[in-house]
Amino acid sequence: MNPFGALPCLKDSSFDPPLVLYESRAIVRYLALRYGQGTLMPNPSDIRAAALFEQAASTELTAFDPVANRLVFEQFFKPKLFASDGSVDVSLVASLKSRLQVVLDTLDSILNRQNYMAGEDCSVVDLFYVPYLHHLTTSVWPSVLENRPHLKSWWEKMKLRPSYLEVVSRSY
Repeated sequence: MNPFGALPCLKDSSFDPPLVLYESRAIVRYLALRYGQGTLMPNPSDIRAAALFEQAASTELTAFDPVANRLVFEQFFKPKLFASDGSVDVSLVASLKSRLQVVLDTLDSILNRQNYMAGEDCSVVDLFYVPYLHHLTTSVWPSVLENRPHLKSWWEKMKLRPSYLEVVSRSY
């Protein structure tokens, strides 16, 4: 179904022809619009909220994810998946941590002015951060939120969400 032969992929046969979506963020946005009952996504008619949402989504995708993804892979997944050659590239980790610090400091500053990444309400953008921040704070870099009080406060709220608690209770 995915033209790139990858996962995730979602097929909704309630449409004619069926809707086939790939790419996790597109799928999450679709599910929030379809089933979220007006939560987790801004009302598209609120141009300001929609613009701020898109800005926050772009920030996560272009500033946070590329660095956090590589760091978590290098330090958490690589040693587990590649036992024969799972050695951690220490210089790469140091470089990624340095780059990520700049991003996290900026996010902390943003969260000093608002409750969530895209404004005053939790949205799917906040959820996009959860997987990598979970691994960063629990194993890769436990002190990552020190000296970032607003980001730390936001993370504490995210960890109290029932969906987070449910996934973590089943995964570990």
